[in-house]
Order: sequence, then C-alpha cells, then structure tokens
Amino acid sequence: MTKKKIDPIDRLYQIFSARLVLEVFGGGGAIWGFSEVVTLRNPDTVWFWRPCAFIFGCIFCVRFICQIVDFITELTKGPIDRPPSTKRLFQIFSAKLVLEVFGAGGAIWGSTEALTLRVPETQEFWRNKAIIVAIIFTIRFFMQIRDFREEMNSSYSRLNRPSSNDEKNWTRLVQIFSARFVLEVLGGAGAIWGFSEVLTIRNPETVWFWRPCALTIGSIFFYRWVLQIIDFVSEIKGTIGGKESLRLLQVFGARIVLEVFGGGGAIWGFSEVVTLRNPNTVWFWRPCAATFGFIFFVRFCLQIKDFIDEYKGCGARSRASFSRMFQIFSAKLVLEVFGAGGAIWGFSESLTLRNPQTQEFWRNKAIIVAVIFTFRYFLQMKDYTVEIYNEYMGISNEKPKPTGMQWVRLLQIFSARLVLEVFGGAGAIWGFSEVLTLRVPATLYFWRPTALIVGFIFFMRWMMQIKDFINECMGGSSYLKLSTWCRLFQIFTAKLVLEVFGGGGAIWGFSEVLTLRTPATVWFWRPCAATVGAIFFARFILQIKDYMEEIEKEKKMALQKMHAKYTDIAAEVNLVSETTPLYGSANSAEP
Repeated sequence: MTKKKIDPIDRLYQIFSARLVLEVFGGGGAIWGFSEVVTLRNPDTVWFWRPCAFIFGCIFCVRFICQIVDFITELTKGPIDRPPSTKRLFQIFSAKLVLEVFGAGGAIWGSTEALTLRVPETQEFWRNKAIIVAIIFTIRFFMQIRDFREEMNSSYSRLNRPSSNDEKNWTRLVQIFSARFVLEVLGGAGAIWGFSEVLTIRNPETVWFWRPCALTIGSIFFYRWVLQIIDFVSEIKGTIGGKESLRLLQVFGARIVLEVFGGGGAIWGFSEVVTLRNPNTVWFWRPCAATFGFIFFVRFCLQIKDFIDEYKGCGARSRASFSRMFQIFSAKLVLEVFGAGGAIWGFSESLTLRNPQTQEFWRNKAIIVAVIFTFRYFLQMKDYTVEIYNEYMGISNEKPKPTGMQWVRLLQIFSARLVLEVFGGAGAIWGFSEVLTLRVPATLYFWRPTALIVGFIFFMRWMMQIKDFINECMGGSSYLKLSTWCRLFQIFTAKLVLEVFGGGGAIWGFSEVLTLRTPATVWFWRPCAATVGAIFFARFILQIKDYMEEIEKEKKMALQKMHAKYTDIAAEVNLVSETTPLYGSANSAEP
C-alpha cells in the first residue's frame, strides 16, 4: 500500500507550527518554569529571569527561522549532508539542554498549573515531581551525547544507517513516546502557559483566557501524539495495521480508565465505604491504592501485548486453567466487587448527592451493591471452574447460539455494566485523582466536571453496546436502524423523566400539597415515593420490551408483504412465458 504524498508546503506548515510552540515558546517557557522549580526565581529575582527567558525565546526564534530556510533549501537542492562533528554536537545538545532537560521539568511545572493541579497546598509535591522528571531527562541527555560521540568516532555513514523499520520495536516505542508525552503534550500546554507569563501577557486578569488556550494546545498535541503512536505501530515489522491500531486505541482507551484508574479508585473508595479509611489511616490507604493502580497498569501493558500478538497470528492463550483463573478473578475481585461499591460511593459524591447528611444512606447502598456483585463474582467463578473441568475432560464448552431477543441476559449484562463502566468510569477519575493528591478542595471545580464528562462518555458507549447486543440477538446489524434507534431514544427518554421520575415525584409532591408529608412523616413518604418510582421503572423496562416486539412484528410483516409481492410478480412472469410463443416459432412450423 503506497502512502499518500504530502504537499511540501503542507509538510512545512505541519512541522514548523508544532516547532513554533515546542521550541520557540517552549525555549523561553523552559527557562521561566525551571527557574521557579529549582527556587531560583522568586519575586526578588523576577527582574533577572524575565529578560533571560525572553532572550532564550528570541534565540530559539532565530534558530526556528534558520530551520525553515534549511527545509526550503532541502526541497529545492536535495538533502544537506551534515556529518557528526564537535560543532554539530554543540549545536544540537545546547538546544536539547534547554528544550528537553529544563523543558521537561518546566513542562510538568507549567502544565500542572494550567490544569489547576498545582495549588499552594500541592506546590512542594509537584516541585519534587518536576525535579525527578528533569533528572531522568538529564540522564537521557548524557546518553544521547554518548551515542552521538560514538557516531563521530566510528566510520559513520548515512548510507550504512539501519532502516527506520529495523530500529522500530516495542521497547523503542515506550522510550520515544514516554519522552514525547512530557516534552510535546505537557510541554505544548506548558509552553503557552509559561511564555505568556514571560511576555507579561498572562496576569490574574487574563488567566481566564490563557488557561483554556494552553489546555487547547495541550489537547491538540495529545491528539498529534496519539496519531504518531498509530503511525509508529503500523510501521513495526510484522505488527498490526492501521485499522487494528484504531481498534486497540478504542479498547484500551476505555480500559485505562476502568481498570488502571478504576483499580486504584476501587481500593480507595471501598476502604472508605467499609469505614477502614479515615483521617488516621490515610497514610496507609493512599500508597495501597496507588500500588494497586500501578499493578493494574502493568497488567494493562501486558494486555496490549497480548492483543497485538493475537492480531499477528501468535494465537490467544488457553483460557481454561487454574493459573488463568487466578489472574482473572484476582482482578475481578478488585475491579468488580470492590469497584462496584466504590463506583456508587465515588459517583454519588461527584454528583453532589453524597454529603454529610446523606453519608450513611450512600454507605448502605454501596455495601448492598458490593454484596450483589460478590454473589455475581462467585457465580462467575463457578461457571469458570465448570469450563476448566469440561476442557480437562474433553467436553466442548460451546453452547448453541440462542435465537430471539434475550431480555434476561440483556438485563444481567448491562445492569452490571451500568455500575462498573458508567458509574465506575466517573468514580475512577474522581477516586484516583484523590489518591494521587490531585483532587483537593481548591481543584474540585475542575475534577467534578471532568469525572461527569467521563461518566457521560461511558454512558453513550453503554447505550451503543446495548444497541449492538440487540442487533446481534436479532441476527443482523440492520435490526435497529439509526432512525428506529433515534425514535426509541426520543420516546423513552421522555417516558423516563415523565413517568419514572414523575411517578415518584408525584407521590412526594402531592403528599406535601395535602399536608400529609411533614417532618414527622418524612420517614414514611420517602420510601413510599421511592417504591412508586421503582414500580414505574419496572413498567418503563416492560414498555421498551413491548416496543422492541412491535418492531419485530412490523419487520416480519414487511418481509411477508415483500415476499408476497415478488411471488405474484414471479407467477405473472411464468404465466406470460407459458402463453406467449417464442419469437419465430409460428413461421417455422409447416402447414
């Protein structure tokens, strides 16, 4: 497959629009941010560091213009050969020192402030993280110098350099894109945030403008980073293609929220549900939750490897074994049992439903949900043990595919997914952000909408999964067409509000109108209204079932009408062919 040829002017724009942010703004922002990280910049020394950062920005601007000139020269006259030399080493690594070493620390420092993660309470926490990242990039910087000097000392030739495909492997992917995430994604946002302050454009009165501006740039560079990963993966020898890379991104984009963040968030939330976590035991549960998050991240990386191996034709691992059972159900215990209770606990707080007055109410509900998922967990373990036994005895585990709509199965699957994926997706962000000390009272306004947006995205994904399930049950992808699905959504979203919520609200409101509900009788009318709401919800589900059955009947009738119509046409064609003589047959017969 040949790659589409990119217009040179478009290529120039793509490269240098990124470099303008990362190198020109980033050069000044790196000096400005890192000087504050190492406590050199304070109100008394701002007079020195502002012009210093501005001068570096100007130097990198001149370098940027020279790079554009070189790019245009290469387009017109061909590649410029620049053999490794001491002068070339100085040119490259003086820029790398500012952009990558100082820039890495400054990227962490600036992006965390742009994201409102760095506040006076978390200042020292982020200072330490920025310094650690700068040290890591310093080591990387010296290793790059060593490699460059080896190229200088050897009989190095561009013609003998290994091809890009030979150099590309999974270790190389991690090395390249972990660095790029810091330098380009976080650095892109940090460059705008830091350099705008260098130029005195950003001040308390203009923060409202520069914060979304920096975050938008960061989002653009994040999207660019993801596309670069897809391109890199598709070029690795013997690996998966572009479509499979997109599928990998879809699957594991959800898993990093639900399993990695959710693994840590499950421990953090459920420990509070069962009253084990309190202000006196936070010192134990925070590293415990963070450790679980790290373990699930390692598992997440191994799952990506298995996913790619399957696409490469290496085959999937044998499912039914006791070691595999331990791996699956140790993860399920955290993600589904603890995670179910933690999902209710975290999501209720993110929706502002849980407060000191309703704390015990939601604790009971979270424990009930966790108990239900514990029963489900043991039933799954029983089913899996049966599969192991059947495989050992040589009995097939394949079951005949059921025909028709499986409403009970739909309810079992998607009631669990609603808790684990929709509530859990939002709860994972909400809980894990507190585990990492990113969510504090000063940053609540950022993390609450973030958690709710993630919950909404997973809710839309949940609805699409229901649609796919119904289509699969009914034997094809066209059973629920887009128009039918939209119509169903329009009807039953209105019914959910008017009949389910309205049923409970009617009892609650009318009991107050008739003066039956008073502070002394609230204990009776609250469960009464909730019970009526539950009854109307059951009725709501049955109405959806009836609606789907009507669609099925209409579809069958339409097929019958179409079949009858074509049968009539076929009969008419046969009748005409029997009564009409063939062309020329009358003249060919002898009298």
